[in-house]
Amino acid sequence: MRNKWKSEVQRIWRHSKVFFASIDEPADPQADFVQGGACLIVTGKWASRIVNHGSDDLGRWVWATLRGRQQEKLTVVTMYRPNPGSRAAGPATVWSQQRSRMQMRESEGTSAMGDDPRKQCLLDFEKWMETKIGDGHRVIVLTDANQSLTDTKEGYNLGDLVKRCSLLSAMEVKHEGQSLRSVDRGSATIDHILTYGVGTEEVHKGGQLPFGLGFHTDHRGVFADVDGEQLLGMRMTEPEQRDSRRMSSKNNKHQQQYMEHLCKHLEAHNVFKRVGELSQASQEGTFTATQMEEYNKIDDSITDGMISAENSLPHQRERGWTAEINSLIHRIRYYRLLLR
Repeated sequence: MRNKWKSEVQRIWRHSKVFFASIDEPADPQADFVQGGACLIVTGKWASRIVNHGSDDLGRWVWATLRGRQQEKLTVVTMYRPNPGSRAAGPATVWSQQRSRMQMRESEGTSAMGDDPRKQCLLDFEKWMETKIGDGHRVIVLTDANQSLTDTKEGYNLGDLVKRCSLLSAMEVKHEGQSLRSVDRGSATIDHILTYGVGTEEVHKGGQLPFGLGFHTDHRGVFADVDGEQLLGMRMTEPEQRDSRRMSSKNNKHQQQYMEHLCKHLEAHNVFKRVGELSQASQEGTFTATQMEEYNKIDDSITDGMISAENSLPHQRERGWTAEINSLIHRIRYYRLLLR
């Protein structure tokens, strides 16, 4: 499923990088599958600036670092914190699987993590943040934290993380006190975009989308328009969009057509005979400047033949559709994946 999702994303955004985080396998033997995890997509000109990426081994967050001028570093991280859980909820929930993995580590003596996945998520994320901040990173956090910034009911809350790491809410920066409920089954704002080292003037816009717009989910989409070029200290252009090659190793008919066209070109330019004569001179050790010039001419002729052979092939289009219809098909596939 990961590869399928990544393939569909990259068909929509050709210049993109897709990163995932999840528990590799169910931590509880009674669980048949792994829920939860996080995904981060970086597209366009920003994808070319990625110098490092990683993820949490419990599938709680995934991150990528972009480097700008004079070693400016901007790290974007997607983090998912599970809902409050209980043993009665069953072994397949995110809370239960993280708790089982934490208990396994505790029993093995490899880590003292307690048995509260929600609290531990924030504690571990705080340590991760401290490392990035200490290394001079600016940080943008995209999170479904399953808690509002004002909720103080638990021992360690999202608001505590925000204060300790000096984070700002992009929504509060642009629309202070106006955040709407972000999930349709509750009244709180639990989805956030938080920043460190990003000035209020560098957040141009921020807001929330209506329920059901673009994604089949009970959450609202949350967005922030951040001046990435200012953060990275450099101006960039979008990657050049180039046509895909006409030659495909999977199309036997086109392979045959390509080879026939190329062979005709090489025979018409007497390439085989000319190469044989140069090969003999090379073996005899009598390669002259004139023969070197002939060698370069032959190389140019072969290149011209390869280009001509490829241009003789039709453009690669799936099922014979036009480029516009192909684009529409990929978008339908993309949204179909979102609905699963």
